[in-house]
Amino acid sequence: MFSSIQTYLKRNSMENLFNSKYSFDLWLRACHINLMTQIAIQMSNEDNSINKDILYVCCMHHDDGQALQYKQFGIFNNSVSHHALGLDMLDTFLTTYNVTVTPEIQILRACIYYHGRTQLAGDSLDAQTLKYVQLVSAADEIETCCLAPVGYLPRQIANDTLCIRTAALMPSKKIRSEIWDAFKKGDLLSTEDSAHSYAEHLLFEATKAIQCIKKYGEPAKSAMNMNCYAYPSAVAGFTSLFHQNMTCEDAKHATQILLDALK
Repeated sequence: MFSSIQTYLKRNSMENLFNSKYSFDLWLRACHINLMTQIAIQMSNEDNSINKDILYVCCMHHDDGQALQYKQFGIFNNSVSHHALGLDMLDTFLTTYNVTVTPEIQILRACIYYHGRTQLAGDSLDAQTLKYVQLVSAADEIETCCLAPVGYLPRQIANDTLCIRTAALMPSKKIRSEIWDAFKKGDLLSTEDSAHSYAEHLLFEATKAIQCIKKYGEPAKSAMNMNCYAYPSAVAGFTSLFHQNMTCEDAKHATQILLDALK
């Protein structure tokens, strides 16, 4: 399986594309790929028609194009589609070495190009290929919404990446009543408002996790308890961030709302 593209897979291994010794951003991306792969494999246990070896390769290489983004811009620049870049990387190899596109390679191509945007495929994918794309997409979204925030938020807050402290619209730990109300109702992301403090920003990020839990159910709940980004779980990560950036009372309240979503 994938014997004809072993050279490609080794050359573009995660260790080569996202070597964490070069930057924190690459470490975060490597963590994301490892974690979403674990989530996808776990989710695949419910479908005996899914070949875990094929799924593993699709997960480990779905973001290959982001390595080119980073190489070109020094950041993961979404102005250039990593889907298209990743597919071009693979297709260039296939063309250069005159590799026959087998069914499993076609599944890999589809996962690279359509993950997270399955609707673009229309009716072009057969039912089995679509299953893989949907699994990769689901695991990708769960990791991005439920786990990844506890990886990037500490640096984001420390460096004031969003310039929230610089804007100084209000004290850093303050949360407006309307933001609390929207968070409790689970519709914070539907508001036209934006965070005026990092305490509020954490509620926006937690809302993404809660909505993902509502969308995917048990797979997302299970993921929230995974060891990730140096925390024993994503729940522990959010809890720690709440207590660092909110008043003690608000942190306890936010944590309880998150825990309630996991019941």
